[in-house]
Parts: sequence; structure tokens; C-alpha cells
Amino acid sequence: PGPRRYVQLETRILSDAPFRTATLDDIVLEFNNPLAQETRAEISPGTATPGERSQFTYYLRSDMAASSRGFDQIQLTSTAGATFRAARIDGENIPATIEVVDQGFKILLDAPVRRSATVAIDLESTIYVNQTRFDAFLFNSALSTTVRQQVDQGDAENTVATNRTFVALPANSQLLSSFSLSTRVLTPNGDGVSDQLQIEFDLLKILDPRPVVIGVYDLSGRRVALISDATATAGRQTLAWDGRDNQGRTVAPGVYILRVT
Repeated sequence: PGPRRYVQLETRILSDAPFRTATLDDIVLEFNNPLAQETRAEISPGTATPGERSQFTYYLRSDMAASSRGFDQIQLTSTAGATFRAARIDGENIPATIEVVDQGFKILLDAPVRRSATVAIDLESTIYVNQTRFDAFLFNSALSTTVRQQVDQGDAENTVATNRTFVALPANSQLLSSFSLSTRVLTPNGDGVSDQLQIEFDLLKILDPRPVVIGVYDLSGRRVALISDATATAGRQTLAWDGRDNQGRTVAPGVYILRVT
């Protein structure tokens, strides 16, 4: 990322034929002068309430040299996704066209940036995983679409103290939040009212798939229905139960316990 004096490549050569070796004939490396001589970025605020739609400002500082090509496109992405709200250069609103990309957006500026400046990008996102990163790349439409410059993490704005491009969650062991049920009285009689129980909650901080077991128990502790035991990662979870047991029979009227593990 960023302008560097050297590049290091690692090549792994494999062959599907046991008596034939793979060979590397040549390597072609395409490069250009840096779009910006130095880049730094940080996001504010640096923490968020898990599972809630939150507003952030991404500050991007670009320092130019005489050989810098400049940029007229900024792509910002995150595993949590990001929605564009507004952008400013050195405090002045800038007209721009927004292109939605996978997990984020690309800002197409009306005029290229060829001077040292600070770009502030207002965005919205919902954070479920601790230390969720927001990555930015600079493009120049006059160059090949493969030419891009990654923005480094650092001090981009004096009034912001995060100096980082990731958002943290509160330091606790909470894995579930925003748990809600569509109804507490389930009446699966086919009249269209409370025939199904909708279960929603936020799963937090789970990076690798883990089993989320949701079961229905009677008051003696016996499980009468298994709603789900599928694996899941952090994010909003939505499931439903139609009031039937594991054999497909409607459970008897009574009080039941819903347990999420």
C-alpha cells in the first residue's frame, strides 16, 4: 500500500501432473507514479454501539508532490458495508457522483484532486464485529482501472484522536443484543394472527461460523422443538417457529421457554 521504494512478490507454482514440473517464464509489472505522495486516514468515532445504525466520518489526508498524478475517485469499503452521506474537501462540500460497490461505495469527483488536502466523508454503517475495518483506495480515471493506491492508516485530522481506520465495540463478553419476539402468545390456528413466532437478534463479535442453537422447552426442561442449530457469524439473525414439535405436531397449549445458546 502507498508509495514504496520496493515491491516484493511471492509466486507459488503448482503442477497437477506428477511427472511434469511447472515453470515461470516471465513476470510483467505495471506501475505508475503515485497518485499521492503520502496518504493517511482515520475514522471517527472509533467506537460504536453493536447492532445500531451509526454515523461516522472518514478523514483522508493526501499530500502531493510534483510527480503525483492526483485522484478523482475514492472507493471506501468495509465488511460491515457503508452508505455514503456527504463529502467535503478542506471543509467545503463537493459535488460528486456515488457508485455503489460491493460492501461500500465509490465517490466520483467532478474535478481531480492534485493538491494536498483533507477529504472528510460522512457515512453510515452497522457494526457487529469488533475492530471492523474501513479501507479506502484512490483512483485516477485517466489511468487504467487496475491502477489504485491504498490509503494508509494514520493521523489525518488534528481534531480527531483515533489515528485508526477501524471501529471497536465495547470491551465486554456480550454476544447477543437487540433480542425481540413478534409475539409472546403464539396461536397457530391458521387465522393469520400470531400463527408464527418471529425471532430476531444481533449476533456480535463472531468471526468464524459457530452453532447458534435455538430450542423450545417445557417447564420440566424437556426440549419439545429445535428451531435451529445452524452455524452463523456476526450480524442480524431472523428465524421463525410455527408452534410445531420435532415430529411436526402442534405442541399442547401451555407455557414454554425459548432458549438461545
